Amino acid sequence: MFALSFFACRRAKSCTSPSSIFQTGTGQEIARNLAAEALSKGFNASVTSLNELGFAAVSAKQTPLLVIVASSTGDGDPPDNATSQTGTGQEIARNLAAEALSKGFNASVTSLNELGFAAVSAKQTPLLVIVASSTGDGDPPDNATSFFTAMRRKPPPGEAASAAPLAGVRFTVLGLGDSNYTRFMYVPRSIKNRLAELGAAEFYRCAEADEVEGIEDVVEPWTDGLWPALREAAGASVS
Repeated sequence: MFALSFFACRRAKSCTSPSSIFQTGTGQEIARNLAAEALSKGFNASVTSLNELGFAAVSAKQTPLLVIVASSTGDGDPPDNATSQTGTGQEIARNLAAEALSKGFNASVTSLNELGFAAVSAKQTPLLVIVASSTGDGDPPDNATSFFTAMRRKPPPGEAASAAPLAGVRFTVLGLGDSNYTRFMYVPRSIKNRLAELGAAEFYRCAEADEVEGIEDVVEPWTDGLWPALREAAGASVS
């Protein structure tokens, strides 16, 4: 599963050309620190794993400036996030990010595990688009398990919970699933409900795309409506 983070400001003429920073394995923290510093210096930077990027995306047009933080296992093999496959949600998220950038939004795409639930806040993720799916048993895919677990965690007994810790976060969820399974859309619906429970608000209607009916029949019109809603929400963020 993947999350796209949209910042309130659009790319201005004063911004530099996009810089993409990609991380693998234990280099994740280094890559995130590099990205944070790059943003503070005025660069338009995003962080993703090499697998999420995909070698086909490496080109002068899409990745003119590329910083790679790479590692090997003890046997010299690439880490898991450079070899595993993630499917339809990844392609949809990438397409959304590419179109967002072409429309002037400052967007980055990452898996939910890489984002981490602790990073969801009005400051770090004021506008959040989540592309989410479930396995046949209703579990989150491997690239979202830690995010999903942290999201559902309740405060320890005796510890007071903040009334609305995610107030100021605005989101939408595009769910992907197969209605042949009994726990259809369990994960996307759980994410939507939990974010709302914690004080986040939808800036655009959430949608559910069923493989049985045809995913594109939902994704295409939902995407068409996303951009004006996002533009309005981004304007409200800077007003």
